[in-house]
Amino acid sequence: SSALFGLSQIKKMALENSLLLSNLKSASPTLLDNDISSISIAFDTEGSYQSVFQFLQAISKALPIMNITKLELTQQSEVLRASITLNVYTAPLPKVIPSLTTAVNDLTPQEMQLISEFEGFSGPNFVELSPQVNEGKEDLFVN
Repeated sequence: SSALFGLSQIKKMALENSLLLSNLKSASPTLLDNDISSISIAFDTEGSYQSVFQFLQAISKALPIMNITKLELTQQSEVLRASITLNVYTAPLPKVIPSLTTAVNDLTPQEMQLISEFEGFSGPNFVELSPQVNEGKEDLFVN
């Protein structure tokens, strides 16, 4: 689900901006046009004024595509608290993948512009777990 990637991005961006996250909630997916789904995520964050606004700007350049649907800001002394609701979007994978040996030559100017826009986006971190060395007992029946 794209909600997991969205939550991962939110946590990563909050950590990068030294923000506290709380009240993370996710809703069920909603089917939109053209098989695109939207999942709502709500959360609260607090930190310095500058950190919160850098975080909000980073959301617009994160993958999966997300947009803020609700934002409430309150400030107490030097701490800014933001209650945020955003939508994370996803689409099904293609049913047919073109041959890897054939060059793609016929991209439209709009597709080329879209590719160049997405180059500036930050994707979620994928962690690759390495196999663990067998550190257990060789004979399970010996104390």
